[in-house]
Amino acid sequence: MHKRTTRLLCGVLTFVLAIGLLVSYPNMQVSAQNGSTSYVTIQKTHVYQSKHTKSKSLKRMGLHEVVSVISVQSSWANVKVGKVKGYVPVKHLKKTSTFESVWTAKTVKLKSGRNQSSKTISTLSKNKKLIVLQKMGSWTKVMDGSKKGYVPATSLKSSLVEYSQSFQSYEQIVKNLNRFKHPEYPDQPMFVQDRHYEQTVFEYQSSKSKNPSIGMTVHEERKGIYFTMYYKGSEIYAFNDPMIEQNYRDALKNISNSIYKKGSPEAGQFYAFCIEQLEMVLDHASKHRYDELGNALLARGTKRIGKEDFFYSNLDLSVDLSLDTRQ
Repeated sequence: MHKRTTRLLCGVLTFVLAIGLLVSYPNMQVSAQNGSTSYVTIQKTHVYQSKHTKSKSLKRMGLHEVVSVISVQSSWANVKVGKVKGYVPVKHLKKTSTFESVWTAKTVKLKSGRNQSSKTISTLSKNKKLIVLQKMGSWTKVMDGSKKGYVPATSLKSSLVEYSQSFQSYEQIVKNLNRFKHPEYPDQPMFVQDRHYEQTVFEYQSSKSKNPSIGMTVHEERKGIYFTMYYKGSEIYAFNDPMIEQNYRDALKNISNSIYKKGSPEAGQFYAFCIEQLEMVLDHASKHRYDELGNALLARGTKRIGKEDFFYSNLDLSVDLSLDTRQ
């Protein structure tokens, strides 16, 4: 009887321990069920028969070799390379999704070496997405699926988005906006810079305004720019002051010459569009135009300036503009 009880207790403990292991190491089970994940070797290594560097080497691995990781167990990865299955130290691997991505700016040949006379591995079409393995001066080592090779660095671009030549970078936009002085307070900037979460915020306010009449956010992420801007026609409509109005229009012009290169056709088009929308909301307000539900008339749409598509909407005495090139 005592032996039966002991066996029963051991069985229960074994079952509980097994359940505990499944709960403690869910990633091991999920990895096996969900299939393998693509990794790349970041140094020369081996595929070992067991989880020990003194175990038998099943296969030698060079730098930037692709392996399929079935599961990760502590400091070791259970991998598959071709028909070979074994273990590789986790520290010798890096997930392909964590590498920098680039795109081809034109049709280019993937070369086996860092010169044009090297063997051509394949021809890459324009806008082909690649993984950057290593930047080596004027050449970049990339991976296209399972193929690895070299392409000239000048044949690559960091984003699929194609901007107008005069469109400024995030850093340049911020720098440009900071160089303008306030027309009423020469010792102060025209646009007050602040931060809201990850976004850079700029605001313009006249001496008569209780709140900012122009606001912008500029943010760079996912290899693109997120830009929003609002401006209130009440600055002009309420005060009816020629100086306030001129300063307001100058602020819009300075914004135009910050987003685009100063004096460029695109800067002029952006400013003209801002004024066109401003005149529209002022006209709505002065003529008290409303729809059948009593709402101020709303206009919205997309305006292309150069290669950029700005979404706009105006309601009552305010105008909203936005540009989102994030990928």
